[in-house]
Amino acid sequence: MWKGSSKLNEKYIPCILWFIIVFIIVGRYLHFPFSSPPNGDEPFYINEIDYLARYGWYNSLSQGNSFFYLLLVFLFSKVCFVSFLTSARILSALFFIVCCRLFVKCFERFANVSYADKYVALTFFCVIASGWVMKGLPDLVCVACMLGAFLLATGAGTYRRVIFAGLLLFIGFAVKPIALFAFPALALFLFLNGLKKEGWGKGVIKSILFSGSFVLSFVAYHVPGYMAYHKIMLEDKNHIYSGAQRIQSTTTWGERNTYYELYNLHHKPNKWAITWGEVDSFKQQHPEINLNVSFGQYVSNNTGAWLKHICANVFLALPYSINHGFFFAKWTSINKVINNFIIIKLLSLVLIAGICLFEFKFIRSNLLLLFVPFLFYLGLSCYITTQLEDNWLLFCLPFLALPVVKFLMRYVNVFVLLALQFVYLLI
Repeated sequence: MWKGSSKLNEKYIPCILWFIIVFIIVGRYLHFPFSSPPNGDEPFYINEIDYLARYGWYNSLSQGNSFFYLLLVFLFSKVCFVSFLTSARILSALFFIVCCRLFVKCFERFANVSYADKYVALTFFCVIASGWVMKGLPDLVCVACMLGAFLLATGAGTYRRVIFAGLLLFIGFAVKPIALFAFPALALFLFLNGLKKEGWGKGVIKSILFSGSFVLSFVAYHVPGYMAYHKIMLEDKNHIYSGAQRIQSTTTWGERNTYYELYNLHHKPNKWAITWGEVDSFKQQHPEINLNVSFGQYVSNNTGAWLKHICANVFLALPYSINHGFFFAKWTSINKVINNFIIIKLLSLVLIAGICLFEFKFIRSNLLLLFVPFLFYLGLSCYITTQLEDNWLLFCLPFLALPVVKFLMRYVNVFVLLALQFVYLLI
């Protein structure tokens, strides 16, 4: 075990991490300079910010969008006198730094995590999050809110901290609805942790205060949307605007995902390969098939496929994703090739299972803390019927990778690991 002296680690490791963080931001800026046109989902959010600027915060709030993110980008653009797109891209870099700092603080909540361990684990986040830096998207803002809620909820403190944790998680939800999956995990953690350390009474009170602050904020937030459309308005990308009027798309993302999961006539490798024209053509040729099904209808009609999907996510995708953050470079040609071989995912399962057995003592001592990101991942796997995307996993994977970090740190010098992670970013 070659870890070097503690003083040497504390002196140089943060400097190396800051170099990696700055390298990612500069590299992404060179790839997506402020002058480059919006791409991916950026035009959608820019249109939503423009709607906020034109028709006011109340009308924007009623549309079921990432309101707090839109408001943040709008205000930042006015203060800095930059365009909405430039504002959004700058904020993505700033919140990437915030997330890195919050992850370090969150890792300190875990028992038996050394100074070097937490920074090596942080490189895992840097690798999988690098693709979202300098993109005008709300994902990193949402992750920062979830990390803040995790930090407040898992620390020892007063009931006030628990209430603030619920409010912060709600803000994350108002940025991206995916934060909702962290709500039951943190509420259950507060109850179980209180039951273990302070008695069931305080555990129940903390869980109720956390849940109450989140739920009351949730209800108040959705009043404008319910008054306008008589339903709870969550963020979706299935609409455009004609002036102040909202116009729903004829084909939705839900229909596209359902088509990919159940039909996929041309055997496309992933949902991104499915085109809107392909889905429209299928709907015209098969009017008897309803692709616009609710989650409950999908589960009741396709229980076998749903259970298979959950098992694949938990036993194949999760171990592979953890390996991916340490042993495979992101978005390289080799990664795209090996993604298609199930044997790679099976080997990842065996490898991660072996490491977890070896690090069982660490897992047992941090079981409740690891329970939160795992329950978040399990909730995603149950609800999202297509393959999980990297941006949905930014919150949970760095925590679930901690046993791998502990294992690697037993046999590999910390500076070698940091150098390898930097090389992966270069590929």
